[in-house]
Amino acid sequence: MALFLILALFPVFSSMAAWPQADGGALPAGSSPSPGGALQEELLPGSLDDALKSLSLEKGTLELVVCGKPLHLPVVIQKKYNDIYMNLDDREVKALFAALAAGLETESQNRIITVQRTGVPKSEEIATVKEAEYTSGTTTVRLSPPPFVARGLTFLALKHVPLLTGGLLSRDKKKGLYYLDPTLTSITVTPGKKHYFLRMAGTASFRQAPFILKNPRRYVIDLVNIHLSEGLLQMPQKEIFHEAIGKITFSQNEVNPNRVRVVIPLAEGMEVRLNPPQGKNSAEVMLTPRSPSSVCSSFSLQTVSAIRMEVKGKESKVLVNVSGPVEYEWHRFKPPDNRFFVDLHKARLLGKKQTLKTDNPLIEEIRIAQFQDKPEPVVRIAIELKEHYLCKFAPPSPGTKQVALVISHELINLDDAVMDGNGVTSYPRPGKKIICIDPGHGGYDSGAVNASLGLCEKTVTLDIAKRLSALLAERGWNVVLTRSTDRDVSYYGSTDLEELSARVKVAKEMKADIFISIHCDASSNTAVRGISTHWYKEHDNPLAAALHQRMLEELQNRDRKIHKNRFYVLSHSSMPSALVETAFISNAGDASKLNSPDYRGRIAKALAGGIELYFRLHPKK
Repeated sequence: MALFLILALFPVFSSMAAWPQADGGALPAGSSPSPGGALQEELLPGSLDDALKSLSLEKGTLELVVCGKPLHLPVVIQKKYNDIYMNLDDREVKALFAALAAGLETESQNRIITVQRTGVPKSEEIATVKEAEYTSGTTTVRLSPPPFVARGLTFLALKHVPLLTGGLLSRDKKKGLYYLDPTLTSITVTPGKKHYFLRMAGTASFRQAPFILKNPRRYVIDLVNIHLSEGLLQMPQKEIFHEAIGKITFSQNEVNPNRVRVVIPLAEGMEVRLNPPQGKNSAEVMLTPRSPSSVCSSFSLQTVSAIRMEVKGKESKVLVNVSGPVEYEWHRFKPPDNRFFVDLHKARLLGKKQTLKTDNPLIEEIRIAQFQDKPEPVVRIAIELKEHYLCKFAPPSPGTKQVALVISHELINLDDAVMDGNGVTSYPRPGKKIICIDPGHGGYDSGAVNASLGLCEKTVTLDIAKRLSALLAERGWNVVLTRSTDRDVSYYGSTDLEELSARVKVAKEMKADIFISIHCDASSNTAVRGISTHWYKEHDNPLAAALHQRMLEELQNRDRKIHKNRFYVLSHSSMPSALVETAFISNAGDASKLNSPDYRGRIAKALAGGIELYFRLHPKK
């Protein structure tokens, strides 16, 4: 939204009282009355120099730092009252206004100045100055000294530029410099779908410089060449408290040059990322709590007894001793926050939390603690890297019970790097097949819905998957679920491609032998019912056939055949995969069955039977 400021110029020039010179302080627009006499422009003598001289004005140069850039501007000075005027028709002055996100135009004949500002609320769209009075909404400010016109050129006192641009003018008397910077007008925290957003807006663009402070850990963003607005300066407690984030503080950290500091508490597992700016006058920080999410269902509780570090050549290895097979989940954050997290699911730490200080060239310190007890115990290991080094999990040596993370001197490409993943040290049933079950939809995506029954596809598929998981675990298989709760596998509100890719990624990382995606079909024709199964790769077909056969035998529903379809989860998975449409949620009869826990149990039994049939006919991977 643009703001148009129209200044009707006072048709005479009069001298003014002196401009207060506060060393390092802000210099606001004055409001004292004009004591001088009126001089009509047409009565001014000869050339511009003569006209200025008759007004007791002298030409000079002003050293002014605007948004961090030093400028040497031509000005005229009324020495008696120490008033400084800028020629608004000067190219460099127009550039100054542009740097403060304000377009400037003058109409000397009509004695009008027009300033167009960006990023201003619509409620402030109209503001005028008449008889040297600036009016915005219910606020009126007397411009003293007033603007004037001399030989077709429009002059404005430097002290009024902040009023027109929303900036702040200050002077460092020791350096002999003036500073003119935009002001920071708002700092807010807004909840998103999975993230929180800290947004900062100013009257013009500013630079951002993030870094980490420790003891305690904090993520700091310095906003360079900007000053807190009067409203933010007057806040008695310069802080924003959010229950999920903690206390975010802000302050005017430096003046002349100006620097605002924003400090965010860095809780263990909270990722803070500086987003690309949404606009020239803003900054946005995304805060993401990393909550553990298990994908394996057949692991038992293990204990974590010790953590240590080994150095060999240019590699450093972090070794964590565990009592048996564990599933782990990892995340890494982007610089300046170079933390690497490992969460051990269904694990309990023996003893107290530990912090390992190190003089290692790759690692600053390692922390290990019991991150949570419920709904399942999770031990979290946080590794402070000195740079964004390559990290990879090494397979444990035969007979050992360790999680081994290898860190090398090699730096990763952050644009292409994978920032999170899953893995296992080993499965609890060595040598047994690994079945990955994908309950279709979830979280943001409800899938197909039967409104009359209030039945969502995501609820049905999750219940079937859990029942199938229990049956397979009883029969001695290793089981992985892409989701075990009503959530998105990637993140809430993700694109379809991101979500489908995350499901395939789980199956790949967990080294699944087969992948089965469970769905409910739907049609605009409510008479359509039955079962269908889908495959894409050649080695998918036998799995699809076995599952389809057992579902027909167990469920005795209409046979809608086996089809070759290029569904993403089939075409992008490497292992044998199948997608089953268990029934039509849009059909009254099928939906009534899907709404029955007993029938969903029968579907799970049929799928378990199909898996056993497939591996009996195809014992090799």
